[in-house]
Amino acid sequence: VAKQWALLSDRRRVSANHLKMFGQPLGDDLTDVTSKLGELLIMCSSTMTEFSSNYDQYCETMQSIAEKDATLHSGREKKAKLQETIERHEQEHPGGVDKLMQLKEQMAKVDRKLLPAETDMSNYQRIAMRESMYMLFNSMSEFASKMDLIATFAKYIVDELDVTPIEPGETRLEYHGMERTATVVKDAKRAVDYWKPDGTKLRRTLTSQHGHNPLIKKLPPPPPPAFSSEAVNYKPDEPSPHPHHQHLRSTSNVSNNSSLGVGGFYPPSSPNPALGPGGFSNMYLDQNLYQFYQHYAAPQPYDEMARQHYRPTPSHSPYFGPHQTHAPVGPGGFVLPGNNPYY
Repeated sequence: VAKQWALLSDRRRVSANHLKMFGQPLGDDLTDVTSKLGELLIMCSSTMTEFSSNYDQYCETMQSIAEKDATLHSGREKKAKLQETIERHEQEHPGGVDKLMQLKEQMAKVDRKLLPAETDMSNYQRIAMRESMYMLFNSMSEFASKMDLIATFAKYIVDELDVTPIEPGETRLEYHGMERTATVVKDAKRAVDYWKPDGTKLRRTLTSQHGHNPLIKKLPPPPPPAFSSEAVNYKPDEPSPHPHHQHLRSTSNVSNNSSLGVGGFYPPSSPNPALGPGGFSNMYLDQNLYQFYQHYAAPQPYDEMARQHYRPTPSHSPYFGPHQTHAPVGPGGFVLPGNNPYY
C-alpha cells in the first residue's frame, strides 16, 4: 500500500506539470491559474509522499508483531506434538501410567519454558498495536489537514477566472489576478510548511518521542546451517539458499513540525541485550516503553469530541436539543436534488 501511495504521488506530480503545460497557450487568465494550481497540486504530491513514508512505518511496526510471533513457532509446535502424543497414548495405552507421567513432565517443562516468551509476546502485541495505529491515524490526520489547507487556498485561485461570456469579436476584460494568485500560492506554502497538529486530536507515540521506533529491533541472525558434505552451487546473482532476514528502513520525509519522527532501524550503540526464549529483551521494561502508554489518556474526552462532530437527529442525539431543520445540502455546498425545484 505504501508503494501505491508513492506511485500515486508521482502520478499526481506528473499530472500537475501537464496542467501547467496545458494552460500555457490559453491566455493570461488561464495560463496564470493553471500554472498556480499546478504548483499547489505538486504540494499535494509531496504530502502524499510524506504519508506513504509514514504508512511504511506503520507497516513495519505491524510486521514486527508477526516476526516476533514467528520466534515462538518451534516451541508451540513442540507443545502441540507433545499434546497429541499424550492424547494418543491415553487412547492406545490407558494403563501406561509411567510413560504418561513422563510425557506430562515433558509438557510441564515445555510450558514453563514457553510461558515467559508467550507473556512477552502478549505484552508486545498490545504496545506495538497501539504504536502502529497511533502512527497511522496521526499521519492520516496530518495528510487530511494539509490536503484541506491546499484545497482551501486553491479555490481562491480558481475564483480569479472570469466566466462572464463574451460575444464573437468582443474583447475579454484584461486579467489582473496574477499578483493575487502569487500571494495565494505563497501563503499556501507557508501554511503547509508551518502546519502543526491539533493537540486535541494528536496521540503521542514512542516514535515521535525517541526520533525512531524503539520497538523495532533487529533480531539476532539465525544460527548457521549444519555442515553438509554436499556442495551447493549457485550463481552470485542468484539468492542464497540460506538468506538472512532483511529488515526495511523507511526514511520519512516529515517536516520539523510533524508529530511523527523519522522511523526505521537504528543500530544499538551498546552490545545487544540478552534475549529471552522468544527473542525478546527486558530492555523494553528497562526503558519504560510500556509505562509510556500505561497511564496515557486522550488529550480530549470522547464526549467533548463527539459534541463537536456528531450531528444526529434529536431522537438519536444524547448531546443536542431541538434540531433545526435546514435544506439538505451536499458536501460541496450544493442543494440536493430532492430540494431543487429545477432538478
